[in-house]
Amino acid sequence: MIALTKFMIKLIKLALAISLVFPAFYLRTPFLASLRDWAFGLVFILSLGLIVSEISGWTRNSSQRQVILSVLILAIASFSFSLAVTTEVKSQLTKQTILNREASQLETLGQHFIVGYRNLEEVKTLVKKGAIAGVFITRRNIQSKTPDEINQEIQSLQAIRANQGLSPLWIATDQEGGIVSRLSPPLTQLPPLSSIIKDKKDIDSAKEDVIRYASIQGKELSEIGINLNFGGYGYPS
Repeated sequence: MIALTKFMIKLIKLALAISLVFPAFYLRTPFLASLRDWAFGLVFILSLGLIVSEISGWTRNSSQRQVILSVLILAIASFSFSLAVTTEVKSQLTKQTILNREASQLETLGQHFIVGYRNLEEVKTLVKKGAIAGVFITRRNIQSKTPDEINQEIQSLQAIRANQGLSPLWIATDQEGGIVSRLSPPLTQLPPLSSIIKDKKDIDSAKEDVIRYASIQGKELSEIGINLNFGGYGYPS
């Protein structure tokens, strides 16, 4: 009974080790952007815990199948741990390399990039060096902020460009309405445009609704400093 219990525990640990491979492998992809810090911490702690657990629990009395499972757990957990740490270190080094580059090395390519950000001071450095053409504002950039505070943050970036004598930054977001409303709240949570016009038989009436909808959206976005909205509005077939 005890041997069976230990074997089942090994299987659970193996399943856990395997489950950590995916987040470790895709740690720096956009798919995990909003969960990246949490995912890294999870992979780091759990994989390290599995490694320590298997090494400290190693005994000469272990059965052959337990030894095989332990080796598999160690191998997979070590792979996830090393991959996550290596990826994170490489990412941080790359970021510091870019932030420390001379402006002349960044300006040519920078005019083609709109970037998302978490750290305002880091993105200010990029703006000062002409390393970007704009920023993408999303949920993480507005949490616990009023429209005025969001606008002040955006204007602090635009002020840098103005002092450089350059054109304004593109300040982009994805505020389509419905479930894709990155800035609601504090902006108005509008329903999908298709739900408003789907039953309209008269094109003029539908047009009025579209104009009203777009006016609300455009006015609120403009007031906080957004000048580019990745919103697609389609008439339902």
